[in-house]
This record gives sequence, structure tokens and C-alpha cells, in this order.
Amino acid sequence: MPGQEAVCIGDCVPDLAGTAILGDDVGDLNLQAYKSTNHYLVVIFVPSTKRSPRQPSCFAELAQMGEEMVKELHEKFKTYVVGVVDATPEQVGAWMAEEGVEGKSRCLSYPVICDPCGEFSSVFGMWQRGSSGGGLFRGHVIVNETGRLRHVTINHPEISRNQHELFRLVAAFKHTDVHGEVCPAEWKPGDATIIPDAVGSQEFFRKKWGT
Repeated sequence: MPGQEAVCIGDCVPDLAGTAILGDDVGDLNLQAYKSTNHYLVVIFVPSTKRSPRQPSCFAELAQMGEEMVKELHEKFKTYVVGVVDATPEQVGAWMAEEGVEGKSRCLSYPVICDPCGEFSSVFGMWQRGSSGGGLFRGHVIVNETGRLRHVTINHPEISRNQHELFRLVAAFKHTDVHGEVCPAEWKPGDATIIPDAVGSQEFFRKKWGT
């Protein structure tokens, strides 16, 4: 049973490794490989259908992070995507076949880590313990180019994520990194931001609300 303490916002993420699937290939994946690229990393955690039959197919949710969005995250924001499911590689292959989505799932343009016992996921606080061995919460994390944890979202397994909100968060973090400005409530790419000093913030509020 996983028992290590979860990393917190601002902590450096350890060099975690796991068995990953990308297309027909199965092999080891270590997060250290992403730290050396000077890129952001988004890790999405998706509970498997087999652990909670009432949930939508985990592969359907993984496929929602489509190739175009993955490509745009990489090209516009220098961000990679990795998925995580609480299943073995053998279970993943069987579920893809039996659910009739093998072609779509195998077209994923990012790797999926198989974490049936939670060793990888528990480091991010994504593993829920239970009498049947536990399983994943539904969530995602954002890690910056230096390997530090910038954002965590953890939901009950029955509540799915909004992929566009995840995209917005990455855009916001990258904007603050580059410009050192603050993204206000409801901010989206292209909107005005706040310069974090007395003069700059007053200018933002004056333009927005006339105060």
C-alpha cells in the first residue's frame, strides 16, 4: 500500500518512474527525461472503469486530450502530456479491445503510465485507499520546467475534468513565468493581466472598472 508523503506546491517532484504504453510500445518512463527538456509537464490521472463501473471509460477521457490539443500545448507552451491509469498494461490492452475503441486509444499522442498499486500516483496525493486495494482519484498536476509542482487538482473519481480549463491553467502559468504578471479571475489567453505593484495594479482596475 502506498504510504509516502505527497509533494506540495513548490516542491521539486522526485524522479518517478513507471511502466508506460504509447501505441503498441510498452516500456519504462522516468519523469527525469522531461526535466532535461526545459519543458512543462501535465500529468492527468484517470481512474479505470474496472475499479468503478459507474464511471465513464477511462480511455474515452484520455482520448479527450486530443492530438491537436497535445500538439498545441507542446508548440505554444513547451508542455508535454503524460496520462496515468490504475491498471496493468495487460488490462489496458484488454479494455481497449473489448470496449471497441482500440484504434482511437492507440492513437494517443502521449504515453500512459500503468500504476495499478499507486506507487507513482500516491506521490501526488492521487491514490485513494480502500479495502479492495484502493484506486485513483481523478485529477491532474502541472510541473514546471525546473521540475517543481505548480498546480494540483484532485476530484472524486465520478467528477471529470474540463480539458479547456487545464489548457487555460498552463497558459496562465507560462504567462506569469515569462512576464512576471498576475492573471486575474476569469483570465484567458489574450486578456489583460496585472502588473504586481501599486501603480500597475491601479492601472488595471482603472481600465477594467473605471476606478
